[in-house]
Amino acid sequence: MMNVQHSEAMTSVQHSETMTSVHHNNVVSSVQQNKSMASFGHGLVVSVQQNEVMASFGHIL
Repeated sequence: MMNVQHSEAMTSVQHSETMTSVHHNNVVSSVQQNKSMASFGHGLVVSVQQNEVMASFGHIL
C-alpha cells in the first residue's frame, strides 16, 4: 500500500485546500477521478477518513 506514495503526490497532500476537499464525501466522489487525488489515496487520507475514503480510493489504485 505504501508503495503508492509518490513524492509529487505527497507534495499535493500538504495543501490545506486539498485536505479540506477530502473531508467532503460528494467532493471526493468527483475529485477521485483526478490524477493527484487518486495518487495520494494512501497518503494523509488515512488520517482523515479511513473507512469511506480508503474504500473509494482502494478501487482506483
